[in-house]
Amino acid sequence: MQPDEDYQEALKRIKEAASTGAKELNLSGLGLSELPPEIGGLAKLTWLNLFYNQLTALPTEIEGLASLQSSRN
Repeated sequence: MQPDEDYQEALKRIKEAASTGAKELNLSGLGLSELPPEIGGLAKLTWLNLFYNQLTALPTEIEGLASLQSSRN
């Protein structure tokens, strides 16, 4: 995937998780350099997999993940 495609895939997964009220989200292996700020809207999320990405910073919206118990980067 191209970088823009990777970001769009992450955004798609985030929106799907938001619409279903998912408690788990796997964004591993997308090669992301940044997370979409929409990630902050997933208040019910308890598990987030960010393994195999190129993240250098997290958006401030990540603070919205009040229920997050486990993350991998």
